[in-house]
Amino acid sequence: MNKINILLLAFLLLLISLLSCFNNSIDRFRDISWGTNINTFKKNEFIFENTSSYVQGLKSYTRENERLNYYNIKVSKIKYLFLNDKFVAVSIVVQGKQNCSNIKNTLEDKFGKPEQKLVFKDSVNMTEWNVKQISIQLHERDDEAELMFFYNKLLKNIVSGTDANVKNL
Repeated sequence: MNKINILLLAFLLLLISLLSCFNNSIDRFRDISWGTNINTFKKNEFIFENTSSYVQGLKSYTRENERLNYYNIKVSKIKYLFLNDKFVAVSIVVQGKQNCSNIKNTLEDKFGKPEQKLVFKDSVNMTEWNVKQISIQLHERDDEAELMFFYNKLLKNIVSGTDANVKNL
């Protein structure tokens, strides 16, 4: 191959690599777009888990035949949260120091440096990223972590406590 073909091939490989970095869509989690109504899924695709006692209309589900991994990192549980039957959040539980470290590194690689880091008195470290209309929070304690994705468009009033669906604590 001549030099021009080699340079063209190298450029194409670089371009493909860069595009794959930007193809990390935050407009959905796995194959579910934020705001999707639970009634659009097959009858037994989601398994009801519980109803929030703090936020009226917030229900959590697990998914039948769920792949318990996130970017090739083993996770313990994935919960899908629906507010008034619309997909608004996902919770991913990770156990083991190495898996927790891998999750944090993956988030930093994917979304950059976090916007906020807090340490609470009960030894919970909270790291947060905001990407488009999604807030991403990683709560770490000892050898367990919970990764949360929140769809801000539907949750902004709930998080601020101004929504009528929020019960007084």
